[in-house]
Amino acid sequence: MSDWSALNEALRRLVNPATFPVAVSFIRKETDIPARARRPKRDLKVAVAPCMAAAMARRYGDAELGRHFRFFDTICGATQDRQDALEKLLREPLDLLIVIGGYNSSNTSHLAEMGEAKLPTYFIKNASKMESADLIRHYNQHEHREIETRGWLPSGRVTVGITAGASCPNNLIEDTIRRLLELRGISVQEVLRGA
Repeated sequence: MSDWSALNEALRRLVNPATFPVAVSFIRKETDIPARARRPKRDLKVAVAPCMAAAMARRYGDAELGRHFRFFDTICGATQDRQDALEKLLREPLDLLIVIGGYNSSNTSHLAEMGEAKLPTYFIKNASKMESADLIRHYNQHEHREIETRGWLPSGRVTVGITAGASCPNNLIEDTIRRLLELRGISVQEVLRGA
């Protein structure tokens, strides 16, 4: 955004300092985010960088912004690798996509957004959310809540894409694959014998 004054004014309208203090905190894990924390991208649909730039412009003035604020790509390698791999996977003929990871994870949320733009996508935090071949409980990012979908796993031949957030443990991915096979009546041993 080139007009920091306009952004600053928009943020002043959206952010009431008496009720929504502006602060930035860097954390190690998504699970450390306080439940009541407001996040610019999710809650205001504005990335953190413009918010920081507006705060710096407020403090030092537009003319001095360049001396006090620089923005550059900070995406971590693992996150970029997952996004690149999903971009490639989405070029394949898939019937649906399962995205595994924490509902508060911005990189996992972005993977789900990428999938939603192309095909039915189910954002789950673990395999137990696939309750049956008919019922899945998954996170709806737009409503910020978990929802139920019936008829999510079509009968017959189906091609399912699976991806996970950069910090998702491998055992959660393995459990999801096992559960998906189980829902189709296929054992892991059968798959391994066929490999």
